[in-house]
Amino acid sequence: MTSLASEHPVTLAPDGAWTWFNDPRAIFVNGLLYFGRVRDGDGRAVLEVFNPQSGLPPALLWSSGPCERDDHNNPAILALGDGRLMAFYTRHSTDSKTFTFRISKPPSPSNPEDWDGEQTYRSEERISYANPIQLKGEAGRIYNFMRNRNYNPTVVTTDDFGGSWSPAQILIQTGSGARRPYVKYASNGNDRIDFFYSDGHPRDEDNSLYHAYYTKGGIYRTDGTFLKNFIDAPLLHDAGERGSVVYQFSTEATSYPDDHVPNGRAWCWDLAYDSVGNPVAAFSVQRDNVVGPDWSDDRISYHYARWVPGSGWEQHFIAHGGRPLYEGEDDYAGGICLDPLDPNVIYLSSNAAEPFNAGAGDELPLKEGQHYELYRGVTSDGGKTFCWQAISENSSVDNLRPFVPGNHSSHEVAVIWFAGLYTSYTSWATSVKGLFTKEPPRALATP
Repeated sequence: MTSLASEHPVTLAPDGAWTWFNDPRAIFVNGLLYFGRVRDGDGRAVLEVFNPQSGLPPALLWSSGPCERDDHNNPAILALGDGRLMAFYTRHSTDSKTFTFRISKPPSPSNPEDWDGEQTYRSEERISYANPIQLKGEAGRIYNFMRNRNYNPTVVTTDDFGGSWSPAQILIQTGSGARRPYVKYASNGNDRIDFFYSDGHPRDEDNSLYHAYYTKGGIYRTDGTFLKNFIDAPLLHDAGERGSVVYQFSTEATSYPDDHVPNGRAWCWDLAYDSVGNPVAAFSVQRDNVVGPDWSDDRISYHYARWVPGSGWEQHFIAHGGRPLYEGEDDYAGGICLDPLDPNVIYLSSNAAEPFNAGAGDELPLKEGQHYELYRGVTSDGGKTFCWQAISENSSVDNLRPFVPGNHSSHEVAVIWFAGLYTSYTSWATSVKGLFTKEPPRALATP
């Protein structure tokens, strides 16, 4: 690698993938990029560190004891208030009733000796996912949000860095097991945690999307309407205890894509705050059999939503996502993410031939070869329009699940993703890529 401040991506790892429900997947700390992945080769979750200024290859910090070839198992990385790091991971398909965590000994760990060994939290029910958050305003209390009790979003807390944990508490309860809301989390790191969530898995539910937040012991809708005390959770979704509606599923025909997509089932992808602390969200919407009877005839679109005080949630169609990734998960999109420091900037993956042709309609063709490309979008009007730029072009492989690491600075603006052949969440031949640049990528289109 010659220049990291170029338009050419860096290969960070030869084997790796991740889901989008364990976050942060990567983070900058003191100019160093820490990123996690799951290796297809041996099914282990690993954490590595990369210094964009030196350009030296990433250093492996550790690999997990538990192993399973499943991209749901990537570690989530928490930067603690004292400068140390804490990482959380668990298995997905295996009947695992534990999550594993590690803590670095010094701040900015740079080698394996800087980490303590694996510790475990044990439950009576199966665990998937990890989303750790620390609140400075609560004396550094750490929350870990996961899927656990009743297969629902569940949280545990610790006040002593994992020495002891609170009882597992369901956050959003629905059904009697297996029906499962999916949640994206965001936090200001001080006194607030936001939740952007679905009714369930879009293959099972006519998914709408909702938003609520926690602060100072209470759970509230986006407009500040009190829902219930956190200690009295869960929100009883089936009984109508729900956050504010971000996207409403509907079968009604409409010519206005910023309202809804008829029969479109939504899935949450990302959540962040704008410059004054209002939530911004990104999500996908999938429709079955749009251009034919096969799974590859399904189509996905991307949408951008923001909270406008005094008005409510305002959402906009922003791009065509193309077809699903594979037959077994026909709601899987290539992926979309927000820059957590500036959600006016987004990245997405699409294999549509004209992803930004809003008027193309249902007959929009796919790219020749059907490979997914990455794009960067910037909005200056709250998501109504975007200026789009290509991150990849004419690729011979797929470019999937982009993610912007938090805490980047102006000279570390970055996006990471994985590229290659993605067969399923349990099988892939993909490498981890990163773009580190001071200059914007080459311009593709300016509306």
